[in-house]
Amino acid sequence: MEIRLLKYFVAIVDCGNITKAAEQLHITQPTLSRQLNQLEADLGVNLFHRNHKILSLTEEGLLFKRRAEEILSLVSLTENEMNQKNEKLIGTIGIGSGETTGIKELALLMKTFNEKHENVKFDIFSGTADDIDEKLEKGLLDMGLMTEPVDTSRYNYIRLNNKDTWGIIVRKDHELASYDFIEPDQLIGENIMFSKRKLVQKEFDAWLGKYKDKINYIATYNLIYNVKQLVHSGLGIAIGISGLIDDYEDNEIRFIPLKPEIKMGCVLVWKKDRYKSKTVDTFINDVLERKD
Repeated sequence: MEIRLLKYFVAIVDCGNITKAAEQLHITQPTLSRQLNQLEADLGVNLFHRNHKILSLTEEGLLFKRRAEEILSLVSLTENEMNQKNEKLIGTIGIGSGETTGIKELALLMKTFNEKHENVKFDIFSGTADDIDEKLEKGLLDMGLMTEPVDTSRYNYIRLNNKDTWGIIVRKDHELASYDFIEPDQLIGENIMFSKRKLVQKEFDAWLGKYKDKINYIATYNLIYNVKQLVHSGLGIAIGISGLIDDYEDNEIRFIPLKPEIKMGCVLVWKKDRYKSKTVDTFINDVLERKD
């Protein structure tokens, strides 16, 4: 399958129709239509639902779009690495970040590195640890910033100085909002919204101890910011990290730490036994030097 056809397909998806895509690609509309028909014939599936001039992706088309974008991203990354000059660093470092205040520490490390290597760019992906792990596995990211606990058996890593404090995010008119800290028995009977991460769930269950079976989990989430609206609505209490929600100067919600305290570190990880470009390798060494 030619890379050119993947670019054509993605252009059609982005533009919404073949005519606009052909103009963007500087080829004729009949030529692009033939290429699309040939691509579908080679794959043995219909990638689009056709309704007059309106195109919408089939289920197979949605999957193919995801794969095509991943392949094109890898091609671009590989081209950048192969064209890298010896005399100075160039290229892009792809970093995935979960929700952690450790991003502030990482941002300073990136800024310092960029001041020395101004031709290096960063591509930041925000997602859960599972999202980041998947992209690291496929080579779509160079590194990932994750909140512990993290299974580091498949990673090399640098532990940052930051520690995330866990607590509840609750409306200020809730009866628990008057407390300075929250103990496990105070959450009995409350509607709780919690992270989907299994390793974090185990840590929280250990904190709950004998009360873990008395908690009503009403919702799970992957990223905490949107959960703020659910807290506002009165749906329940969110369990999250200090510094993410309460940094937004929201006068209607409050963060209250847990007691006993739960603090989790964060790690910058990259795959073991995986080729690293000179740019990525230099960045890792720069971070290690600053951590010493």
